Amino acid sequence: MSLEFIVRRLWWLPLMLVLLLGPIGGSACKDASQAAIRFESPKLSAYRAGHGARLDQPLAPYVEEYLAAQGIKPQCVLEALFPNRMPEPGDMHVLISSQRYMSGNWTYFRSAGVRVFEVAQIAPASELLLVLYAELSPDKLIINQFEADWRMGLLDIRACRLLHLTGFTTRIVHRVEGLWDMITTDLRLDHEGDGTGTRIAAVVSYSHTGGGGAREQTFKAVFDLDVEARRVRLRDLRQTVDEYD
Repeated sequence: MSLEFIVRRLWWLPLMLVLLLGPIGGSACKDASQAAIRFESPKLSAYRAGHGARLDQPLAPYVEEYLAAQGIKPQCVLEALFPNRMPEPGDMHVLISSQRYMSGNWTYFRSAGVRVFEVAQIAPASELLLVLYAELSPDKLIINQFEADWRMGLLDIRACRLLHLTGFTTRIVHRVEGLWDMITTDLRLDHEGDGTGTRIAAVVSYSHTGGGGAREQTFKAVFDLDVEARRVRLRDLRQTVDEYD
């Protein structure tokens, strides 16, 4: 049997291999693209000039700078989160900090009006923005308050639209008034999960800035982010630090 005869009779074999293997390869690439999310992290520095300052706008100063660096309109974010009316400042100023932006020359600012504490633009789905925020003013979250409601929103910044919203509630079991007076937040990819790279961690800490020993209550909420479905789902909420002397 000649080689030419074999080639003529089996011309269909390469085509069948492509048809059979093509969907498998495509699915693998699709799964890989879902797993390869990351946060856009522009270099920010202007917010540090406001160390210790009283800033009552609804966006944290580093959030404002982040949005400007990414070409995102702040009003777009605010209107998507608060469609009925813009939030007003509360009655008392609270110390606010962020683990993501803490540095040697910046640790906190004071605010009675901040609502949007952390944002992160998703890559490669650059139209998606994760937002950690609260509907209440800072004093209603911490000053003589022991339960606080937080929100995790997923926004389409091209359409200025809230795509999906979920939330979580932190509960301090030590109900002592006049103790906790500082809120520290963080928003990051959670690498303690199953390794898919699609889990998000939001961390909220309440602390006491006066004397008398350690006072810190920290809570970690883990979310599953489905980029294709445009959804974020609370997976786990736990208290990670309970310091009370």
